[in-house]
Amino acid sequence: MLKLKNYIVIAVVFLPTLLQAKQLIHKPYFNAGNFNPAVIDIPASADSKELKDEIQQIIKLQENTELTDIDFALDEKELRPEIVTEYVNNNLSRQKYPKLYKLLDRVSSTSRDITDSIKNHYKIPRPYLLTKAVQPLISPSLGYAYPSGHTTGSYTYAAVLSLLMPKYSQDFKNRANEIAWHRVQVGMHYPQDLAGGKQLALVILGGLIQNQEFQQDFAEALQELKQYNLIK
Repeated sequence: MLKLKNYIVIAVVFLPTLLQAKQLIHKPYFNAGNFNPAVIDIPASADSKELKDEIQQIIKLQENTELTDIDFALDEKELRPEIVTEYVNNNLSRQKYPKLYKLLDRVSSTSRDITDSIKNHYKIPRPYLLTKAVQPLISPSLGYAYPSGHTTGSYTYAAVLSLLMPKYSQDFKNRANEIAWHRVQVGMHYPQDLAGGKQLALVILGGLIQNQEFQQDFAEALQELKQYNLIK
């Protein structure tokens, strides 16, 4: 068991690879300006009893955090489709399924833009910034806490992937849940951020399935998966 009081985390910032950098500039399916922050629950404020109680939950959680959990969180720090797809099925590579990743990259950009817009509206500071009792166990993320971008993004990935590959649906959802909780363990998010992220993922999914460009990319990704006999 990791004793966090005696554990010093050295934050290391890695430069993204050229491939990762390219993934960040894909066109969103729709504009973040179309989303009202009220589509998800209003978060508890930084000075509220609710958030203070959640901080205590995080402190207790960190007391029992394993080094393997921190390793996972480090690998997941950059939200990208592969941390869901390849974890569930290591044959789902970007090289083999370019149309699938074209779809997921645009989903990622859509999710990120909308999440950032709502974060900037509510301006809830991250747990490790609100109190030194919560430790940043990985290199700190910038921006505000609510809702969790990793939760919104990973649950949106899971929802889209479940529509494409229903037999892996529970595996995708389980993986999204793991990614979300790792963010709480390492001090980047409160539990309320995860709840807001899950709500927002459902809202985004509703927008995606009504979008014509998404429908076209989805159909192409589905056909690609069928060609490789991953689905019938």
